[in-house]
Amino acid sequence: MSNSKLIAKRYAKALWSTVKNGSADEFSKNLEELNALIEEDLKLKNLAKSPIFTSDEKLKVFSEIFEKLSFSKEMINFLKLLAEKDRFSLLAEVNEEFRQLYLNSRKTKEAHVQTAYELSQAQKEKITQVLEAALDVKVNLEVTINEALVAGLIVNVDGRSIDASLKSNLNELKQELLHAEA
Repeated sequence: MSNSKLIAKRYAKALWSTVKNGSADEFSKNLEELNALIEEDLKLKNLAKSPIFTSDEKLKVFSEIFEKLSFSKEMINFLKLLAEKDRFSLLAEVNEEFRQLYLNSRKTKEAHVQTAYELSQAQKEKITQVLEAALDVKVNLEVTINEALVAGLIVNVDGRSIDASLKSNLNELKQELLHAEA
């Protein structure tokens, strides 16, 4: 695990320890919202990650944003601490670590599914049901289209992958035929 990942995990745990009943949803939403805002705005992204700007300069700009977004006092204090400690560049990692703590507390996992074509709502529900039964947790399903798969799907949950795509099957068949000829 990288040093920045360890630091982000510590900050996420520190934020999690301040969570009170019901505020976990708000904190998670706030982090997601701020992270999305920074990812979408190149100037803010550069400001957050640039060593050229001092932590005071970053804090001044981001404090205005925190106020406009109506974040809670606890969240603002946490984000100011990140800026003061010059750790604001780790916001995306802190967000991800906090999200994992949040999902674990809700006994929920995220499943990322790639398909060659758009799935119907019934297909999405069926995949969700199968995964929930297999994992014994609630599953948030995220589906993306990858036409290179030709047919089938690839499911990723907790770093584990199930590849049931036609592309993968054809590649395996190709390898078997190449080894059979040798």
